[in-house]
Amino acid sequence: MRTLDTIYKGRELNFTENEELRSVYLDSIKDNLEFGKSTKDFFKSLPTMTVTTAAGTVSVSQIFEGLPSWSLVLIGLSAAGVGYLINLWIVRLMRKEKQRQYLEQDFERNLYYEQYINRVRVALTSLYYDIDRIHKNVFNSSYALDDSTEKVVEEVLKGAAPTMCKKVYDHMKSGKITPNLWVLCEVGGERAEKQCPLWTK
Repeated sequence: MRTLDTIYKGRELNFTENEELRSVYLDSIKDNLEFGKSTKDFFKSLPTMTVTTAAGTVSVSQIFEGLPSWSLVLIGLSAAGVGYLINLWIVRLMRKEKQRQYLEQDFERNLYYEQYINRVRVALTSLYYDIDRIHKNVFNSSYALDDSTEKVVEEVLKGAAPTMCKKVYDHMKSGKITPNLWVLCEVGGERAEKQCPLWTK
């Protein structure tokens, strides 16, 4: 129980550290979104901005003073449009990046869980052999052990074992997995084999 408790606490620590690491990156995504908004506001206010020169302060609209009034409106609308497009591009880019970060975080948590199950498997197998040693000390004979040792442990862990698709590691590394496909990767088994378009790749 002490060994299993230590393994469990190690898994929880991995989860916590992973969440903290990802939260720092998500904060940088928020900063990029704020930059997109400020860029949009900058282009909107461009026609009314002032530029300080040696001769004094001059507004941008005064620079184009000789142009007709409709052209100033056109310049203002163009600047607002450029700001909007830059903001839209940054927002879309950051949304995709945010989705990717959540997907990778879920994948990493599954890896930590897989490691946790493997450690539990080793601990339970060791416990099985410890019980056999106790049996030998009490009854002066060893209990007949065969391949069933691993089978007993596997049966105990069968319901808790991870089910990720066996190809998920290569596909994640190559960046082929999208948020829409992730559920098939995580569930694995026959469903992934039959429905996932990446299965044959």
